[in-house]
Amino acid sequence: MDFTVRVQDCTLQGSLLNSLTLTLPVETLTARELIRRYVLQVVEQQQAVPNAPRYRFFTPEADEAKLNGYDELPRRVIDAERQCQLAISAFERNGFLLLVDEQQVDELDEPFRLSSISNVQFLRLLPLVGG
Repeated sequence: MDFTVRVQDCTLQGSLLNSLTLTLPVETLTARELIRRYVLQVVEQQQAVPNAPRYRFFTPEADEAKLNGYDELPRRVIDAERQCQLAISAFERNGFLLLVDEQQVDELDEPFRLSSISNVQFLRLLPLVGG
């Protein structure tokens, strides 16, 4: 039985950054695997529409974007594995919260169960001004 979950990527202020439906072949998985599957699907969708604006799980600062050519990203191939590594690293640094059915998932490799109507939220934590 496949499990279809609704995934939302939002800010703590409630702004929706991305939303998609993710079909998973397993009922039990870890945050690491959920993050990986989500990022891979986002990258796959972006690769399918080459000139569409790019959604990045993590947006570089303006100086970094200019230095590394991120303004040209729509013409570049996205490295899916690198994006997965960045997302997992951000989870480990508390760059975002992961909520599954309104319960926070704290451990990257601790298994949790999904239901056929599970909702997943990635809540991005933004740095405080001056902090």
